[in-house]
Amino acid sequence: MKKWFSNLMDKDGFYIILFICVCLIATTAVWVSKNNSVKTKDENISKINEDFFKVEKGDEEEPSLEISKMGKTDDEEEKNDEEEQNKDIEKEEEKQNQDQDIEEIMEDETDKGKEDDETEKLFKESEPIESNTNSPVIQNNMLLPLVGTLGVDFTGEGLVYSETLDEWVSHQGIDLYAKEGTIVRASLDGVVKDVYDDDLWGITITIDHGNGIETRYKNLSTEKMVKIGQKVKKGDPISGIGRTAKLELAEEPHLHFEVLKEGICVDPKDYLPNIQ
Repeated sequence: MKKWFSNLMDKDGFYIILFICVCLIATTAVWVSKNNSVKTKDENISKINEDFFKVEKGDEEEPSLEISKMGKTDDEEEKNDEEEQNKDIEKEEEKQNQDQDIEEIMEDETDKGKEDDETEKLFKESEPIESNTNSPVIQNNMLLPLVGTLGVDFTGEGLVYSETLDEWVSHQGIDLYAKEGTIVRASLDGVVKDVYDDDLWGITITIDHGNGIETRYKNLSTEKMVKIGQKVKKGDPISGIGRTAKLELAEEPHLHFEVLKEGICVDPKDYLPNIQ
């Protein structure tokens, strides 16, 4: 037996040892491969869990982000609503201011229906100055647009010193001094020809009385009481004394009043009753 084993080892020993080595290598390879597979599986599971947790975290944060966006949108809408409300308030205040201006001018009209005694007297008992005018009917009927005192007079081709401009200028009307806000009335029946806000003379109203005669009222407080094309009667309120004429800011509150005949300024005193 020993002889047979010795002979076997002599003949096939190399192959036996080689076979054993191959088996060991194969076994080791299988073991390593199995371990790597398990490790890879564990890593995959770990990665899946990690991704799962990330997704969960993202799901938790997303509503928070959405809520934040919704909150921001609500704030913006609230801000826009507030701006719209402010605009509406400003418009309402502007309208109220305009209405208040008109109410202040008209307060004498609504105060128990009484007219100022001096105004009433002028409306009913106006005495015209003798004049060479060719419009006696209009002259005999024209009345003072307000109760006041004569300030800067009509100069025609002459000059008068302007405190506002600090120079000598012509003055194509008369200035009637009175309290700011005093009612200004139409001097005759007519149709409103122009209503505008002049850069130098301020709010201006022109009334056409026919027969080539027009009256022009400057430095008014509002242009909201009449409109172009409107018919007015003698004595109708058309505005109030303002402070809108930049050319005459240095003067007291007053009405700048002009009378035009065929488009040319003439002396208003030729068409009005005596002025103090």
